[in-house]
Amino acid sequence: MTFVHARLDEDEQGTSGDGTSWRHHPPRSGTVIDDHDQPVVHAQRDIATHLATWDPPHIWSNLESRRLVVDLYEAADSAAKEALRDAVRALAMAYRDHVDFDPAWLLREW
Repeated sequence: MTFVHARLDEDEQGTSGDGTSWRHHPPRSGTVIDDHDQPVVHAQRDIATHLATWDPPHIWSNLESRRLVVDLYEAADSAAKEALRDAVRALAMAYRDHVDFDPAWLLREW
């Protein structure tokens, strides 16, 4: 599905960093550092926790797993494609606010 591939590409381009992990230092603080002990951000602890949880390697792994679902769909025979269609539509729903999103892809309203 071209729409989902394009959104995943945009998400990947929107990530930053060199692939290093982010973590609190000191633990449970408002400071997040990378694997090179360089500061990423100093913020309120809940914001720092959010950033440490969604570090670049986590984001890239998430993107690759979603990309794999789309790739499996595209490589599938017609019977398997039917089974995977809703999985790809579910991935597309994450981008329902995008101008190119087709409301026909909705599996349910949120």
